[in-house]
Amino acid sequence: MNRKARRAAGGQGGGELASLLAAAVRHHQAGELVQAEACYRGVLAIDPRHGRALYYLGVLSAHTGRFDAASDLITRAAALDPSNPELRYNLAAAQQGAGRLDDAVAEYRKAIALRPDYAEAHMNLGNALATLGDMAGAVACYDRVLALDPASAAAHYNAANVLARRGDLAAAAARYGDAIALKPDLAEAHNNLGNVLRSADRPAEAEAAYRRALALRHDFADAHNNLGTVLIARGAAEEGMSHYREALRARPRFAEAHNNLGLALFRAGQPGDAIGHFERAVALDPHYVDAYLNLARQLHAAGEVERAVAVAARALVTKETPDAKHLFAIYAGGLEVGEEAERYRDTIARAVREGWAPASELERVSVRLIRRNPAVAAALAALASMPRPPDLAHFAALAGDGLLRSLMAGARICDPDLEHLLTTMRSALLAASTPAAAEIAAPMLAFACDLARQCFINEYVFAESAAEEEMVRRLAAGVEAGLAAGDAIAAATIVALACHRPLHAVPAAARLLERTWPATVDALLTQQVREPAAEQAIRATVPALTEIDDTVSRQVRDQYEENPYPRWVAPLPAVRASPLAEHLRMKFPLAPLRSIDSTGGTDVLIAGCGTGAHAIDICRRIRGARVLAIDLSRTSLAYATRKTRELGLAIDYAQADILRLGEVDRAFDLIEASGVLHHLADPFAGWRILLARLKPGGVMAIGLYSRLARGEINAIRAFIAAEGYGATAADIQRCRQDILAFAAQTPGRSVVHSGDFYSMSGCRDLLFHVQEHQHTLPEIAAFLAGQDLQFLGFEIDQRVLGAYVERNPEDPAGLDLERWHRFELDHPGLFAGMYQFAVQKRG
Repeated sequence: MNRKARRAAGGQGGGELASLLAAAVRHHQAGELVQAEACYRGVLAIDPRHGRALYYLGVLSAHTGRFDAASDLITRAAALDPSNPELRYNLAAAQQGAGRLDDAVAEYRKAIALRPDYAEAHMNLGNALATLGDMAGAVACYDRVLALDPASAAAHYNAANVLARRGDLAAAAARYGDAIALKPDLAEAHNNLGNVLRSADRPAEAEAAYRRALALRHDFADAHNNLGTVLIARGAAEEGMSHYREALRARPRFAEAHNNLGLALFRAGQPGDAIGHFERAVALDPHYVDAYLNLARQLHAAGEVERAVAVAARALVTKETPDAKHLFAIYAGGLEVGEEAERYRDTIARAVREGWAPASELERVSVRLIRRNPAVAAALAALASMPRPPDLAHFAALAGDGLLRSLMAGARICDPDLEHLLTTMRSALLAASTPAAAEIAAPMLAFACDLARQCFINEYVFAESAAEEEMVRRLAAGVEAGLAAGDAIAAATIVALACHRPLHAVPAAARLLERTWPATVDALLTQQVREPAAEQAIRATVPALTEIDDTVSRQVRDQYEENPYPRWVAPLPAVRASPLAEHLRMKFPLAPLRSIDSTGGTDVLIAGCGTGAHAIDICRRIRGARVLAIDLSRTSLAYATRKTRELGLAIDYAQADILRLGEVDRAFDLIEASGVLHHLADPFAGWRILLARLKPGGVMAIGLYSRLARGEINAIRAFIAAEGYGATAADIQRCRQDILAFAAQTPGRSVVHSGDFYSMSGCRDLLFHVQEHQHTLPEIAAFLAGQDLQFLGFEIDQRVLGAYVERNPEDPAGLDLERWHRFELDHPGLFAGMYQFAVQKRG
């Protein structure tokens, strides 16, 4: 007990009470707390209103962690001496310990009102306000402490911590500096200064601060952990891991250090050891979401997909972070058997609806789950015997499948049988619809709206008979006449038309927006009328960065003006952003990546951005990214711009031809050109032009078609040429039906397993593109050598990379393109999507 405590409540009692209280104080001062408490309680048994005994027992209770009891005892003492600031101060401290911060703040303020120069009360008030989130109030309290005691290093330190939490990094660094100037041996201040400097992308200074902290305290676990992170980031892997291990020696139950060491081991090519540390991290801290996600990544890379999904699901239950949503969706999309995914059905439906991953990642697993629904299975089995057209009642049971509805509203139905089922339902809806038709029940109307949304997303790729075409023509004419005359139009009629034609194509479609509709129909009108109108207005404002005068470029532009690609609905989650170097290191952990300085921000070019999904994802993933996204198609750029504005992001979009970018005086740290170069008249000429815009040491991400992997595509292209199909919507619809009718072993039939086969723009891009070049790895390797480019690695499933390394253990980083070529020859479907890889410019 200190002198403040002994003075706090004044003198009371005499005789036995005085003797008992004196014994209590002696025991208390000697640290004999059990004996002290017994004596205090003896005093209170004689005099329950003994102020000093109440107060001292309250202080003792607080010291032993019994804050509620302490608060009660000191409250009773304060009632006897309401003008004593010491009592108010200690009552506030007890309430703060009990987690009653609002009460504590009030008591600290009372103590300060009674004694304005009470520095300790100002300090603790600041601490309480900081916990409550009142950062400005907290800093004001610490400044008041400094006005009373300019030599208070603790006040500067506490203020710096608050400023750092608020994100005011420069001010926080200055305050840590002030604290260190007053108390140079304050290791915590050196460590926290390092954290601020690291957040400000000043890694060298951060490293120096951590080393000073460790010079003061050799067993400072946090400083070892933080220094390890800085060292790993600059490529000093062995030294970084040694500091993680020192952190764990100092604090064996340090979950963050286990997680960080696991990451470092993964990057060093030791995934087995990494898994053990991630498992230890989540065992120590069951709420550690990042450790769950890192563990899931390693399990997935090891081929344990089911376990990876289960761990990602545990992360989601712990906290639904954007990273947890994204990883769960990516891995759940890889579950091969519907039964394995059944337990996650509702979560997968959310993932599809909310866009946790690119829709293509979830379409297959969703189809497998939907087909497991007994109602869907029964409907599919009954297709052959259904009347033509069947009654809508045939489809009532399907309206309750939330996953089917999510998939229809947000992705593509990538299954021939389900497409047939929905095409049949669309026919039934059309047969039941006239401008004066009666309304249908709300559940079926909502389901029909989702079907209409699907048809809009797939750009009306479903087959349509001549009879249906005529019925649609009459229906559209009736709706147009009804709008002109102001007649009532049934919601089901509007929905039936939207299943066959985009509503914005109806003359006077804006009049639909003047009427009151059910919420599901109004949402459909947003998709098919409001948003297209907004895009049309944006289209006229898209700036032109270059001319487009190349013949092939114009043909490609015209294709994407008519069919913007890719179609997408929900953006990916806003996952945690990282500096460019860290972003690349996570993708290519063993690559010889040269240092990239992003302290001044990162200039990024998205060449061929299409409808903007990739540009938005890169903008969110790379900290400090300044993104310029270009494309040939104004229609695509208008869609991208609308989506970007809805998200409140800053991306510059412009119409430009890669072949004319030599005219643009701007250089970039990162250029993304995935799936665009192979549509140029000369892909390597376009590649050279982009490289001229890349800064020395800059990185370029490339996507090129593999000649080996396009064998099935080429078989269908030959079929298309032989049959004389053109790239019109009607021909694409007819061609698709011919392909679906192929026998299973027919060359090219496997294209029906491509997601792009199930939308008009996707099918046109896949099979009818006006310009496509295909490449081999030896060709690419020769180009890289000629341009003095460092190959960093393929963006490929870690399981595939593992299989490659198992066969080629002398190339653990997967950098030998000749070995990859031999591997691809044995697995010709390996790069069925594209060769997607990154290179770094030397010099």
